[in-house]
Order: sequence, then structure tokens, then C-alpha cells
Amino acid sequence: MRTSTDDIKKRLGQREDMFLRRLFGMLAKMAKADGKVDAWGTHAAEGAFARFPRAAARRKFCVRVFNESKKSRISLYRQAWEFSNKYASAADCLAVYELL
Repeated sequence: MRTSTDDIKKRLGQREDMFLRRLFGMLAKMAKADGKVDAWGTHAAEGAFARFPRAAARRKFCVRVFNESKKSRISLYRQAWEFSNKYASAADCLAVYELL
């Protein structure tokens, strides 16, 4: 049975969503590490938009994820593990860890 082009696009879109969720989730956790999000947090998020064109294309989604992640109980460590083991290439991991 062959996979249709629509199915492939859907799966790639879901993987993209999870990539962006983990990326902006980690940024939110780092930005809030001292209890509040300050200018550094905003600067880091802007840096992510500059480094990852796919994030810039989905800016509203990323901002929503960032804001939700500030309140989330999912730890930075969990998000980093999932990001590096499930959703990102080695090059993406290096770029994100450098950004963080």
C-alpha cells in the first residue's frame, strides 16, 4: 500500500509542530528560569525566528507555544531530551543549544 502525498505532508507537518513546540518550550523554560521572562527571553525568541525560517513562517504558533510553555509542568530536561532524540537533526540540535 502506497502512502499518499497528503499523508506524507500531514506527517511532516506534525513533526514540524513538535519540533517548534520543543524549541519554543525550551526557550520559555530558560527565559523563566529566574522566575520571570525579561528582555533576554524576548531576545532569545527573536534569535530563534532568525535562525529557523520555519519558525518565522509560523510566528503566531510559536509565540503561543512559548507562552503556554512558561506555565507547563514539562521540564526543560524532558523537552531537550525529546527534541534531540525525536524531532531534530544533529545540525538543529547544535543550533538550538548554541541559542540556549
